[in-house]
Amino acid sequence: MSGDIEITVDRAKFLEVARMLQRNRRAFHAAKVMLALENGELRIEFENGGCVLPCACPQRLTAVMAAPKFAGIAVEHRHEKTADQTIQLTFRPNDGIFATRLAGVKAKITLRE
Repeated sequence: MSGDIEITVDRAKFLEVARMLQRNRRAFHAAKVMLALENGELRIEFENGGCVLPCACPQRLTAVMAAPKFAGIAVEHRHEKTADQTIQLTFRPNDGIFATRLAGVKAKITLRE
């Protein structure tokens, strides 16, 4: 779909952040997760945690979603058998969706200049 923004990041690191949040959401007191894409990095931020993953993308955007929804992405990928070392992430600003190949969640996506 036109307007979609696709990036590729390290699969193991991305899913580990989602799993960590899923297992420890109460301990982190996380209600929201923010993904910020800029300067060749995807920053994943939540209360008391997060990480930075390198990616190649000239766009700048911010996506905010409910922490349980973001954590649920790891659940959808738990039985996936793949040799791929990367995972493709898709931001759909027109639809308000953040997605992987197997899962998608509603997100407030803001494109930045």
